[in-house]
Amino acid sequence: MTLSVRLDTQLEKQLTRLSKRLHLSKSEIIKRSLSEYLKAHPVEETPYSLGADLFGAVGSGRPDLSERRKEYIKAKIRAKNTR
Repeated sequence: MTLSVRLDTQLEKQLTRLSKRLHLSKSEIIKRSLSEYLKAHPVEETPYSLGADLFGAVGSGRPDLSERRKEYIKAKIRAKNTR
């Protein structure tokens, strides 16, 4: 992946000097720096993303349960509304 980044003059000079001193490309220095930064600041995952692979993974194997549950709820609502 290619990414363009604008650097101010001072930062560019520092990067150029470091690149020459270490005999590494500027890109390599930036990749290593970004990698270290991302290790120090991990992306926080949401509870959903942590369990996404588990949702729906286990079922009762009985599709009639959800249908019966819907009927049960409908009956409860009807009974409540007829009071």
